[in-house]
Amino acid sequence: LTIQGPRPSGTVLVLVLIDEQGKVMWAQANSGPPQLQGVAIQAAREARFSPTLVDGKAIKIYGYIQYNFISQ
Repeated sequence: LTIQGPRPSGTVLVLVLIDEQGKVMWAQANSGPPQLQGVAIQAAREARFSPTLVDGKAIKIYGYIQYNFISQ
C-alpha cells in the first residue's frame, strides 16, 4: 500500500492476535489517522514474533503494536 499526495504523519495503534508460532493471525487499527491505518495493518500482518510461553506451552495472545509515521 502506498499513500498518494502529501505524506501524513501520526501514530497508529494496531491490536493483533498472535498465534502459537508467533505469526499475526488478525490485526485491527484502533486509533490514528485513517489514511495511515491500512499501511499499519499491513505492516502488522507481516510482523513475526517469538512465541509466548505459559508453563512451557506456546499460546495465542493479543497485543498492541504502535506505528509512528513521520512526514519528511
